[in-house]
Amino acid sequence: MAVEEDLFYPAIKHIRSEEVKDLVREVTEEHKVVKPLLAEIAAMSAHEEQYDAKVTVFKESIEQHVKEEEGEMFPAATKHLSKERLDALGAEIASRKEALTAHE
Repeated sequence: MAVEEDLFYPAIKHIRSEEVKDLVREVTEEHKVVKPLLAEIAAMSAHEEQYDAKVTVFKESIEQHVKEEEGEMFPAATKHLSKERLDALGAEIASRKEALTAHE
């Protein structure tokens, strides 16, 4: 989520398409909903009564989110950003993911 919020969303937010801008606003709100849910799940024991329900809601939310990104956001980025910008963005994302993974 951090990589998307820090790098990908700002890169496509500037695309001059209201549809893309609306989508960025929507997925940003989805992150705001999912982050606390993820924190709740992390703080729970898998044996607690609501654990499975929370995991199911989280899974469904993420699946829908990924579907929107892959079906709408990535194609918009490919359509509206130059190959050079896409390559640079890809390198930035890979570098940030590596840094975050190493930190964990």
